[in-house]
Amino acid sequence: MDVSAVSLSSHYWPMKKIIKWMEHIEEWVLAYTLLMIVILSFIQVVLRYAFHYNFTWFEEFGRYVCIFLTFLGASIAVKTGAHFSMDAVVQAVPGRAAHLMKALVNFCCGLFFIIIIYYGILHCMKLQRFGVKTAAMRIPMYIPYLSIPIFSFTMGLRFFGKSFFHLKAFAHNDPFQP
Repeated sequence: MDVSAVSLSSHYWPMKKIIKWMEHIEEWVLAYTLLMIVILSFIQVVLRYAFHYNFTWFEEFGRYVCIFLTFLGASIAVKTGAHFSMDAVVQAVPGRAAHLMKALVNFCCGLFFIIIIYYGILHCMKLQRFGVKTAAMRIPMYIPYLSIPIFSFTMGLRFFGKSFFHLKAFAHNDPFQP
C-alpha cells in the first residue's frame, strides 16, 4: 500500500470539511442577515406611517448592515463565479493558454484585494485611534467598517485559489472550459 497516497488524502480531508463548513455558515449568515434587515425595515415603515414613531438608530444600522452584506455577498460571488467578467480575450486564446490568462487575472485580483485589506485596516485603525463613534448607535465607527478588510481577505484568498486552480490545470494539460 502506498503510504504517501493515504497520508496525503487524509491530510486534506479535514481542511476541505472545514472550508465547506465555513462556506455553509457564510451563506446562512448572508441569508439570515438579509432576512433580518427586511423584517426590521418593514417594522420601521409600519411604525413610521401607522404610529408616527420611528427608531432613530435604524437608518444607521441598516447602512452598516448593507456594507456588511455587500462585502459578504461579493466574497460568496467570487466563490461561485457570479461576478461579471469579460471573457472575449480568454475565449480567443487558443487551448490551455486560457488557463494562464485566467491565472494571471485571478492573481491580479488577489493582489488588488491585498491592497484593499491594507488600506481597510489602516482606515479602521485611524477610526479606532481617533475614537470616532456612530451618530445614532454610539458604537465605535471602526466596528462597522471591519467587514471591508475581513471580507476582502476572503475574496483575495478565493482569487488566489482560482489562480492556483488554473495554473494546476495548465500544468496538467487540462482543456480550458469556460
